[in-house]
Amino acid sequence: MVVLVTWQEQDLAKVPPQLWAQEPYKVGLINTAKPVTLQEGAIQPWVRQYPLSKETDEGIAPTIQALIDQENLHMGVSPCNTPIFLVKKSKGGTQHLVEDLHRLSDIMFPEFPIVPDPSVILTSILVDTCYFSILDIQKSFFGILLHPGSQYLTTLTFRGVQLLYRRLPQGYCESSSIFNRILGKDLATSNPADPLYSTLMTS
Repeated sequence: MVVLVTWQEQDLAKVPPQLWAQEPYKVGLINTAKPVTLQEGAIQPWVRQYPLSKETDEGIAPTIQALIDQENLHMGVSPCNTPIFLVKKSKGGTQHLVEDLHRLSDIMFPEFPIVPDPSVILTSILVDTCYFSILDIQKSFFGILLHPGSQYLTTLTFRGVQLLYRRLPQGYCESSSIFNRILGKDLATSNPADPLYSTLMTS
């Protein structure tokens, strides 16, 4: 039998407040992770910024400013550039900043990918398991620092100013694999001693 439990407001009140983001653009930091170094090839990524409409420019500005305020983006000078654009989500009409990192992804020397296999995940669940917890971590890649020597590769240009990421950018081909590896390592250290009572999985 599987038991589905819905958290109530009184349950959420018991959770430490620092666990939740207090602002829409706020991101955390995985302080156990070493800054990530991107192993680039000989070609540096450079793609001209697409022309942005006034509406798109104004829609992107709050996100850019929030990332600067939180020191996730910083001004710099770089021979690289990747274009940015705005995507409107159908649900709720919210706007989402997207950086086109295809050129960066194309020149990278990839690490061995860590991509969870759903069939393997399912076989690791004990047959008598009754309780399941699902944690959806938003803006998770921004929780991982980029090595200063790799930040120039993530450069974007907004209103004529070059901005470099201090955190692992979303849209980069290996961000998911890197995050899964780091998260899996952290979760493994917090797993109860007796695996019969708990199985931790990442996807």
